[in-house]
Amino acid sequence: MAALFQRTTVISDDNEGPVVNIAAWIGMTVMIFCVFTRIGSKFKIVRQWTVDDSLIFSTMIFAICHTVTLSVMVSNGLGQPRGNLTKNMIANFEKYGYASQLLYIPTLCLGKLSTLGYLKALAPSGSRYGATNILLTGFVVLWATGAGFAIAFQCSLPHPWAILSAQCLNRAILWDAIGALDILTDICIIILPAYLVWTLQMPLSKKLLVVVVF
Repeated sequence: MAALFQRTTVISDDNEGPVVNIAAWIGMTVMIFCVFTRIGSKFKIVRQWTVDDSLIFSTMIFAICHTVTLSVMVSNGLGQPRGNLTKNMIANFEKYGYASQLLYIPTLCLGKLSTLGYLKALAPSGSRYGATNILLTGFVVLWATGAGFAIAFQCSLPHPWAILSAQCLNRAILWDAIGALDILTDICIIILPAYLVWTLQMPLSKKLLVVVVF
């Protein structure tokens, strides 16, 4: 019994990694439940597996892999002062941190594309809404591609993963730019269904309700 308590991880000012683990795994569990609920409820109605289903399922797989890399980072010192880490822990932290960043972008991208694919199916053929959806889809792909390359080569070769010990780009500016465009695309994706609903002939209260549901 004493050995069991010795293995118990204690959250402290010098070890906040377990908080990351708890948040990540709870978030992943909720995500898996939501994805299967969404796919299952849709399939029950339309009896067909569509492209947006494949995209959201792929998003889930990438997100699970991202969560696993975060857990490995925690076991290698995430949430602890750098002075407490061994050289081997720092090396592992850098490699899995690099992998985590590379997984993060396609996770976001696939999630956005899944939503856009679903919204595109609601658009009348040849409409301005459909064209806007296609343009936004292209922008999301370009953003993800650019962000992926920037992250992949953020540090000098031959060790681009050495985010703590190598000469790297200004990562604060890099992630501010990636985050700003991420937020911008999310806002546009939210506006798209609002624009579509606003053109429908129905009471304002019902329009607002539909927009909130989206």
